[in-house]
Amino acid sequence: MIEFCFETVNWSPYLGFENPDLSAMIRAAGATGYRWISFDLPSIAHYVAHYGTIETLREELDGQGLKMLAVHSLSINDDVCGVEALARSAVEIGRKLGAVYLHAGVIAPIDAQVIEATRCANLICRDADQELALEFLPFLPLATIGQTHDLLNASGVTGRNFVIDSWHFFNGPDGRSPEGWKALSAIPPDRIAYVQFNDHGPLDGDDLLSETIHKRLMPGAGIFDLKQFADRIKASGFDGIVGPELLSSATRDLPVIEVAKRLMETTEPYWL
Repeated sequence: MIEFCFETVNWSPYLGFENPDLSAMIRAAGATGYRWISFDLPSIAHYVAHYGTIETLREELDGQGLKMLAVHSLSINDDVCGVEALARSAVEIGRKLGAVYLHAGVIAPIDAQVIEATRCANLICRDADQELALEFLPFLPLATIGQTHDLLNASGVTGRNFVIDSWHFFNGPDGRSPEGWKALSAIPPDRIAYVQFNDHGPLDGDDLLSETIHKRLMPGAGIFDLKQFADRIKASGFDGIVGPELLSSATRDLPVIEVAKRLMETTEPYWL
């Protein structure tokens, strides 16, 4: 049965949000029907610096009956030792929070060092009973489903390792070609870590990073063919976790519970 994760990076210091209230996010997720939640490393660091410890954060999650889906995010590059060090730190935080995944993206051209760094990060995750969840993004070297398959195969990574974000699919090469849609349909359900779900209007320019972190829309409010996207993934047999991920400067000053509730209302009809 498909369950939903409240993705909270919209209120991260990484995006310039000065005072993320993780406690309020946890309460909002619990009150609006989410079973899972994810946090990014800058937000967790802010909580520890100002509000409590990793242990008290875990207690807050447990108090709302929430499970930690993923810690965001490991940047994989050609510095194998550096990636290993960051992965160990993030995985330890994830272990204390009960995280299932370490979320990751690839920021360097894919070569032998990036393949080795991916392999090492995966082994660190596995040693902690976590999995490495790779997200493809159209403005980074790992930009397509096919490239993700290739990197996972080359690095010997097996398991639930695909993160499929509707924004990155539709605004990348895959969403613009029949072959990309076929590739989406062909991802085995037991290879999908989770799906991130959102919408967007027509692009205003070529700065995809700015577009993706400031201008996403609630599902159904934009131009993505989200019904076909969801239907193809469900048709594969997927019945895992969907995380509505709204990155939107227009919503960052709204009450978190209001955004969480509206995201659930607009996401559920596509998946249930």
